Amino acid sequence: MFLPIMFEILFMGLTVASPLVSCSSDSPEPSQCHLQSCKNIPGDQDWPLAAEWQSLNGTLGGRLIAAKPIAHVCHAPDYSEAACSVLKNEWDTGSLMSPSPVDIQAPWFQNQSCVPFTDVSKPCELGNLASYSINVTGVEDVKAGIAFSKSHNIRLSIKNSGHDWNGKSTGKGTLSLWTRNMKSRQITTYNSSFYSGPVLKAGAGVTGGEAAEFVAEHGYRVVTGDSPTVALAGGYTQGGGHSQLSGQYGIGADQVVEWEVITASGDYLVASPLKNSDLYWALSGGGGGTYGVVVGVTVRLHEDGQVASAYMAFSVDNAGGVDEFWNAIGAFHDELQILVDTKGVVADYLLRNDSLTVFTITAPGYTADTLSTLLDPLILAITQSGSGSINKNSLNLKLNEADGYYNLYSKTLGPLINSSTESPVMGGRMVLRDNYAKNKSAVIDSFRNVTDGGEFYMAATALNTVGAALLAKPVASNAVQPQWRDAFLSINIISQWDWNEDWKNAARLQADMVDRIIPVMEAATPGSAVYLNEGNWAQPDWQHAFYGSNYERLLKIKKKYDPDNVFYALTAVGSDSWSEDITGKLCRIN
Repeated sequence: MFLPIMFEILFMGLTVASPLVSCSSDSPEPSQCHLQSCKNIPGDQDWPLAAEWQSLNGTLGGRLIAAKPIAHVCHAPDYSEAACSVLKNEWDTGSLMSPSPVDIQAPWFQNQSCVPFTDVSKPCELGNLASYSINVTGVEDVKAGIAFSKSHNIRLSIKNSGHDWNGKSTGKGTLSLWTRNMKSRQITTYNSSFYSGPVLKAGAGVTGGEAAEFVAEHGYRVVTGDSPTVALAGGYTQGGGHSQLSGQYGIGADQVVEWEVITASGDYLVASPLKNSDLYWALSGGGGGTYGVVVGVTVRLHEDGQVASAYMAFSVDNAGGVDEFWNAIGAFHDELQILVDTKGVVADYLLRNDSLTVFTITAPGYTADTLSTLLDPLILAITQSGSGSINKNSLNLKLNEADGYYNLYSKTLGPLINSSTESPVMGGRMVLRDNYAKNKSAVIDSFRNVTDGGEFYMAATALNTVGAALLAKPVASNAVQPQWRDAFLSINIISQWDWNEDWKNAARLQADMVDRIIPVMEAATPGSAVYLNEGNWAQPDWQHAFYGSNYERLLKIKKKYDPDNVFYALTAVGSDSWSEDITGKLCRIN
């Protein structure tokens, strides 16, 4: 049943298959009900006039941007072979998409409207992308954008870095608040009953890479994500935010001391564990784009020091056969869990049907030599798991070390992630330690099932946010999905994708994700959850999967600070009150 719906989406140029808004039986006219229930889009009678947009631009000091996707150079009449060739080589990398005021790093929600790989003669259209963006430089810009969207009943979105798998920062006819250029940075000392010590005060647009580099110059490290272009204050921290440093300090939301936020009423608030504490709780892990516009964040810092990392890989050929390979995968996970639970290491790896590539096992406090010794039991378990075909040399083990976290990250994982591209179809699932302890054979079998045939692979992070090596507990109670505290693995399930493929294949892969792969993973991990920043937009029962037992409390906070639903983001708290109709218009659900 799902597949025909997905093809309907493709042919109609929409992103989300949703029910139409219906009118009650006593409504005077269905069309009137529709107009009252929906946000205006271009072409509607009440869409703002050109003079009204010009007036807004004047209020903003010329910082209103009419949307123009960067791939317009790949289509007539603006076609440039040289410029388009550059885009094709870098398409959907963070370094390319993040600096654009309107483009997002999410192929499904780009929806072929204006990409470098369609025919030159095909018009470059906005499709799901925002109609206008405000280059936000301060609080007043945000207030002006909110007021304009409310007075003209148009959709409002918040775009920071554009790492946006679920299309949260875009939408047809949207006025986008583009916060990327809010780059203020300050290291200071914070004193309160809940935290005293060094902190970083960062504007909303400061990326993880920028934050890590800045604090490293002052002898600190900060919990940031794997991608250097993901903004610290954006969906990363607001959604939870795992890190290579999570084994010692917890996840991103655990570091927050204060939020600076503009509410739907236009009020500037500071939210901390003592002031506007409910908003602080919600923003710290309860998802971005729905409670207000974050313009700044204050996070705790940690003393920098020695750190090491390791790379290794093996394949079916190394293992001597398919069954032997999967035996080695089981042995790898057995020993890896011991390391993350007891030593505070964090690992990132790719698992395909025929290979395992461990990009990093990050170990704060270790040198290359001491990390090598730490890894001996893991390597021994892998080499003894099957026919003996795998040996230490065939693992291609490589060790790195540095006297500070950023010094290591900027030479290893950071550039690797920054150059990686995205697939149209992705999903996620956590493997809890209890899942693995009770039925690890079912977990490993699910990995084998999902990757079988090679159309999907897994990108996983292994960690323990409450393990024996934890040096700092969360600053305060927060809205992080509770299952993060029990997670051994957070897995991204990603479809293979080549931009030369027929776009219809994306619908088939999406249907397979929802109908087959997600159920397989759920069956192997009962009671588990999904990291809300790395799940599929059509995840069944997303309220529980993404937010767990926190959802109802989060919804109450959403209604308190945004009673008129000014803020909408797909799969964000409160978004289940809205739906897109067949024109892409965002409408209330009766």
